[in-house]
Amino acid sequence: MHISEHQNLSHFISRALERGARLWAWLVRTPYQEVARRQQGEFLAGALLFIVLMSARALFFPLSQPPRPFGDYYTPMLSLIILAFTAAYALNRRGYYSAAVSLTLVWFTFNTVLAVLLSKDEDSLFFLVYLLVPLLLSLTLLRLRYALVFYAVVVLSLAVALIARPEERPWLLNIGLFVALVGFVALLLIYHRNRVEEARERNLRESEARYRSLVEVCPDAIVVVTEGKFIFVNPAAVTLFGASSPADLLGRPAIEFIDPAFQRDVSESLLNPRDDQPMEQRILRLDGTFRTVEVIGSAIHYGGKRARQSVIRDITERQKMQQQALELALEREKIKILEQFISDASHDLRTPITALSTISYVFEKLSARIAELVAQGDAEALQRALQQLAERAQSLQATSRRLARIVESMFDMARLDGLTTFTLSRSDLNPIVKRIAEPYFADAAQAGCTLALTLCERPLHVFVNEAEFGRVLQNLIENALQYTPRGGRIHVCTYEQAGKAVLEVSDSGIGIAPEELPYIFERFYRTDKARSTHSGGAGLGLAIAKKIVEAHKGRITVESQPDCGTTFRVYLSALSVQEASPSK
Repeated sequence: MHISEHQNLSHFISRALERGARLWAWLVRTPYQEVARRQQGEFLAGALLFIVLMSARALFFPLSQPPRPFGDYYTPMLSLIILAFTAAYALNRRGYYSAAVSLTLVWFTFNTVLAVLLSKDEDSLFFLVYLLVPLLLSLTLLRLRYALVFYAVVVLSLAVALIARPEERPWLLNIGLFVALVGFVALLLIYHRNRVEEARERNLRESEARYRSLVEVCPDAIVVVTEGKFIFVNPAAVTLFGASSPADLLGRPAIEFIDPAFQRDVSESLLNPRDDQPMEQRILRLDGTFRTVEVIGSAIHYGGKRARQSVIRDITERQKMQQQALELALEREKIKILEQFISDASHDLRTPITALSTISYVFEKLSARIAELVAQGDAEALQRALQQLAERAQSLQATSRRLARIVESMFDMARLDGLTTFTLSRSDLNPIVKRIAEPYFADAAQAGCTLALTLCERPLHVFVNEAEFGRVLQNLIENALQYTPRGGRIHVCTYEQAGKAVLEVSDSGIGIAPEELPYIFERFYRTDKARSTHSGGAGLGLAIAKKIVEAHKGRITVESQPDCGTTFRVYLSALSVQEASPSK
């Protein structure tokens, strides 16, 4: 209970203090827009309220034996003081600062002199000290030259008192000298303070002029936003937002000029005191077009309010240039690939074309020889010529098939270059591998090799394009058959490893040298032993396989040593049990 009462008392005190502060802020509030004048007006209002309250206390609640200034006129003079300073307070609240200051200083000086002249007590000379109050007020509220004039008025008032009360001149002289000396010292301090403030203001104005000059000529847009609205824009910002003058932007919500897709990022950046890196945004101009910009900003105070200053750089043209540079680089790369393709293709096509040319020449000669032998009736020689013709026909068919394979591989490679992905469906990898591998058992037996197939015991569900992925397995098996000598062994298997479905094709063939392994997936690349142009390969099988695997978001690896065989592994993302289950 004690703790609860303590908390209630603390809450009551804090609420009372808060309400008192708000009441005082309301009492001294002035309508002046200039910051310095507003501060002086608030100080004057506070001083006048204090004088009015103290005068009212002296009038309605006097001390038991108070000093009696004004003699018999004490009550009416205090009433006039309250009315005069209340009027000065009202003038200040209405915005008539000069009139309020003049009334305050003149009336305070006049009242002080009257207090001395009308008082019958010798101690009343002490009231001359009250002249320090209007003197110090003048130094606070007036310009220095006006304060000097008022100082002269106060000294003149002292002289009047000396003349009017000759019998009290020693007292008056001491008090007058004290007041004059204090006022003179105050004037010197104010003069020094003004010199310092003038130098500071001059430096500040020069700094502001330099800053404004930089802002005005800056090619980047600079804006200041407070309470969500533009309160300052430089000429570059006017141009960037497509306005004709700053008036078209000032006072408008800044969020209106932000692409809706970027408004959330803008709202989050406003919470940062300063941006570490430029933020890319898109702005909407007044003509309805969009521009891509980079924005960096920081929190500042502008016009006595918290604001955010942002520097905005138009990068639309830069992005276009970067995009053009990228497209140019891609075009150059395409041209480079095309040149390499033409060079390699011409090299690959030259051999079968030369063979066809040679065979056609042989056919021509053999045809002439056969015609000659038929005319001569030489049956034995005719038989040998026909045998040679049949051999050349078989060679012609083999060369034609190889040429067809090369052209088909080139078309496949060109087609795959235009694709980034395939239409995939959820399938079990094991049946696909079994279906593709089965026709090659007969080819392996004909080549004198052993082909083994081992499938994973559990289903391997993957997203795959069966037709395209079948090309990968076909190329790998044909590659193994081509470079595995008679008596060798080829093994095709599937298994799961670390969440991946793995297809592995290994052979005991001639292998590949370590320095050539990094290049075997390049187009038209052939090792010295494994990729002879006379072997029938186009040099595109592994490049096609890699392209298809990457389109499936997978990867293909190779391990090989000369005379020890080669192992290719294809890794695809395996689906979980929930993903593999058909949706109901």
